[in-house]
Amino acid sequence: MTSISLNIAEGSGNKSEKEFQRFLEIALRSTYEVMTSLEIAVRLDYCSKNDFNRLTAEADEIAAMLVGFSKSLSSDF
Repeated sequence: MTSISLNIAEGSGNKSEKEFQRFLEIALRSTYEVMTSLEIAVRLDYCSKNDFNRLTAEADEIAAMLVGFSKSLSSDF
């Protein structure tokens, strides 16, 4: 999940909100990538189903926050 926060941090350093939103979209895609990686990890028995469920729920919450934040920026224009 490090790539998610790194994309948000990188985007926050931009001068335009449009560019920041682009990085929020990249962070959202990274969240989906994490969810897919978790699915692969559980199928290969690299993590337990309990850990998978907990981490997927956290990633889903992060995705919802990113979407909400991005929408709030859009409404400010």
